[in-house]
Amino acid sequence: SMGQIVSVCEEDRALTLELAPSAHVEVIPNGVDCIYFKPDRAPRASGRRLLFSGTASPLNMAALRRCIDRILPLVRAAVPDVELVVAGNFGAAARATLERRRRVRFTGPMSDLRAEFNHSDVFIVPHERTHGSQMKVAVAMAMGMAIVSSPEGIRGLPLVDGDSVIVAPDDDTFGAGVATLLLDAARRRHLGAAARRQALEHLDWRVLGRRVGSLVERVAAAASATTDEGR
Repeated sequence: SMGQIVSVCEEDRALTLELAPSAHVEVIPNGVDCIYFKPDRAPRASGRRLLFSGTASPLNMAALRRCIDRILPLVRAAVPDVELVVAGNFGAAARATLERRRRVRFTGPMSDLRAEFNHSDVFIVPHERTHGSQMKVAVAMAMGMAIVSSPEGIRGLPLVDGDSVIVAPDDDTFGAGVATLLLDAARRRHLGAAARRQALEHLDWRVLGRRVGSLVERVAAAASATTDEGR
């Protein structure tokens, strides 16, 4: 029999228990290295920058199209000079339909995205559908980014609306939240610092490593006790 199941978020745990109500399921989220991913920002001469990261998966492409077609025009009504940077592995076909838009820049594949985080003002997660936990958001948290997200985009992550993230359930709220942050550096710093604190406390590899180690020890001890009882 299965001694223990580990899920990466509460939603997945609930789905597992629907299928196996008697299962032992513990939530341990995907982790991030908060020593490697840490903010190192320098003031920029001009311009404001949004950051979207990922790959050309269908869910990411849908989110990116939503951003460019529906959210970015709302932001630019208040902040005309904003640039959208799309970081990650988006191939030629994906880029061809989107990068001709004004002030949208694709980085192409990069082995290290830290500079893009450090040179951006707001990290956006405009996903209307997701699955699993969102590692790119965990990285943004570790990098001390001000984050604006749909409710689905922060699924399974220890973020609190208004304190460590702005949660925007619709296009108008999303656009207004992004525009407000672009014009308020102090608010960005507050949100980013709070997000990094959450990453350090709940998502750092060292913290999760201790939790996994403790879980393995408990399962092994329970299995050993069961074996001893059966002798």
